Amino acid sequence: MDDSQATRVSLLLRLRDSADRRAWSDFVDIYSPILYGFGRRHGLQDADATDLVQDVLLAVSKSIRHYDRQRGPFRHW
Repeated sequence: MDDSQATRVSLLLRLRDSADRRAWSDFVDIYSPILYGFGRRHGLQDADATDLVQDVLLAVSKSIRHYDRQRGPFRHW
C-alpha cells in the first residue's frame, strides 16, 4: 500500500465509535481484500485466509479505542 492508499486518520478515529457503521463498513471494504490477499500469498488456503481476515478485524475492533493519532498511520500501529 502506498501513501495514496494510506488509511485516513479520520477514519481510524471514527472507528473508536463502535456504532459508526459507515466507518466500519469503509474499513472492512478497504482491508478485507488486502488481508485476504496477504494470507493467500503466504500460503493460506481460502478458508484460512478468510479466518485471518476475521481474526484481524476482531483484534482491531477490540483495540481501536486505544488508537492515538500520535502513533502514526494504521500500518505502523
